[in-house]
Amino acid sequence: VRFTDTSFKQAQENVLSGNADVITSLFYSNKRERIFDFTRTMFEVPASIFVDAQRPDIKGIDDLKGKTVAMQAGDYAKEYLESRNIRCTFTYTSSFAEATDLVVSGKADAVIGDEQIVLYHIFSNHLTEKIKKVGDPLYVGNNCMGFKEPGGMIRDILDAGVEMARQKGILDQIYKKWLGTTYSQAPSMIQKLFPVVTAFLGIAVLGGFFIWIWNLRLRQK
Repeated sequence: VRFTDTSFKQAQENVLSGNADVITSLFYSNKRERIFDFTRTMFEVPASIFVDAQRPDIKGIDDLKGKTVAMQAGDYAKEYLESRNIRCTFTYTSSFAEATDLVVSGKADAVIGDEQIVLYHIFSNHLTEKIKKVGDPLYVGNNCMGFKEPGGMIRDILDAGVEMARQKGILDQIYKKWLGTTYSQAPSMIQKLFPVVTAFLGIAVLGGFFIWIWNLRLRQK
């Protein structure tokens, strides 16, 4: 496999023009399905609104009406806002980092971006005092690999690879490496410890019962 690096918008155009076979990260949508084919979902990625840390007037999606919203060119956020009839001015950048910086510099009212990527940029560049996330995620995108429709054999090969990566725990390893352990993984740990804790408590209760019987017999004697 030969990997190339370009902007997100250019990557989509390269696939549609036949200059590339696959784009490795693309949210599924009904509109995109008209021109792209998709693999199985690899990751679920939340997308949120970020604004200036001192700004009180933007708390949710409806507050974006009439505002200037920065976003990565080709991002699903534009399609989502249009589906919700949010009329605003879009400012396109080559990356989420550039879009975030426009908010910090006051050149845009808000940025909509994939939480993990935007938060990484904020923390790594010490911007936590200058920008904040507002509200719950607007949506959670199904992150897939995309290719020009119809996918045919390419889709079969990539789907088999995604499924193998999931079964072998490779997707979990990638997720933990970049995002850490999620709260949803905590119950599985509890489930693993539950039989041990239950057995310990059972032994303790049974032991207490025998001690009670023994003391009762001693009293009778």
